[in-house]
Amino acid sequence: TITCGREVGPAVFVELISALPTPAVVFLDEVHSLPKKTMEVAFGAIDNAALPAIKHGAIDRTVPPVPIARHVWVAASNMPGGILRALRSRLGTISLTDYTHEELEQIGLLKAESLDIDLAPDALALVARACGGSPRRRGHLLKTIAVTTIAWRYDRDYENADSTLDLTMVREVVELMGRDSHGRDATGRQ
Repeated sequence: TITCGREVGPAVFVELISALPTPAVVFLDEVHSLPKKTMEVAFGAIDNAALPAIKHGAIDRTVPPVPIARHVWVAASNMPGGILRALRSRLGTISLTDYTHEELEQIGLLKAESLDIDLAPDALALVARACGGSPRRRGHLLKTIAVTTIAWRYDRDYENADSTLDLTMVREVVELMGRDSHGRDATGRQ
């Protein structure tokens, strides 16, 4: 797995792929965030099973490419338009459907349990709406709720009261994050 980002320049990419001993499955996570030059190296590796040579930490195009094993390439992106067309054309496309509201609530329930927070059903439904359909954003929102409400939960537990976070408290945290109950920010973007 290569977690893609601006820091994965061509030389870094070549070093990572060169270190693979035999044919492997190479998973490029968030491939759209690779620099353009790195994407060019990637589609060259896919086509030719070869990588450019590295000299002093940079690509050296004065020598022939170095052969590598023929790998299986898998790339994940939620922004396919950010992938160079030449690279995108070398990858098959599978589009995944969004999670249903019920699936998001179940994912949220499991994440809330792992964070040791108990949400009222209507508060859990608000979190499902406010995350805009993204389990990653849901996790971030639940972590923020856990941290923001820790003193409140401690006080409630100390008094042997019900420590379930209700809709009012969760709505307040969502608003503190600059979101409405449907996951939109002040500009209306989700």
